[in-house]
Amino acid sequence: ARIYRKCGVPNVETVANGVSALPQPERTRSPDGKVRLAFVGGLSAHKGYKLLQYAMYGERFSNLRLMVVDHSLAPGETRQETWGTVDVDFRPKVPQRQIGLLYGQIDVLLAPSVWPESYGLVTREALHCGCWVVASDRGSIGEYVSQDENGFIVDVSGPEGLVAALKRIDSDPARYTVRPAVVPPMREAAQQGDELAALYGCLLADHVAAIQPRA
Repeated sequence: ARIYRKCGVPNVETVANGVSALPQPERTRSPDGKVRLAFVGGLSAHKGYKLLQYAMYGERFSNLRLMVVDHSLAPGETRQETWGTVDVDFRPKVPQRQIGLLYGQIDVLLAPSVWPESYGLVTREALHCGCWVVASDRGSIGEYVSQDENGFIVDVSGPEGLVAALKRIDSDPARYTVRPAVVPPMREAAQQGDELAALYGCLLADHVAAIQPRA
């Protein structure tokens, strides 16, 4: 909105996105006591994928494992790698109807996006489903993350901020394998829809008034 106003478009309204209704996940316990991290943004540089690799390769971790959702994999296709001391499982994209099942198998979602995103759906979904979240300090992706209460906001200008958060998690797996105490109330898609309907109602009323013949 600020960009548009600076470019000479003054009549700008914003309607923030909302989270769609999600099924309550069937949360599972980590079978080996390690913290189950997940990166679901695809293997894109602007999502922080390379940053995550640097962080993993640059340190030794004892209590972490990582799931990466690779959008290029076909359904049922998987592969495994090891980054430094961390085992990494690559899985294909999950259909939206199964998203609750996915988050039920995650302890900590990693969202170190280096691009200032205007909205972060995965971070909101993860918090709603009882996951911890490590989010970038850019844009709106970490809007509902409370430092140390349900996750971490990290500087993504380099790997240091992400490494520090991962070290905290690695040093206290008992804390990060259970859901955080703080699950913030979030804006819902229904609220977004109501605001859009009201906005279009006003626009239509103005249009009708403008074309009505004058007495």
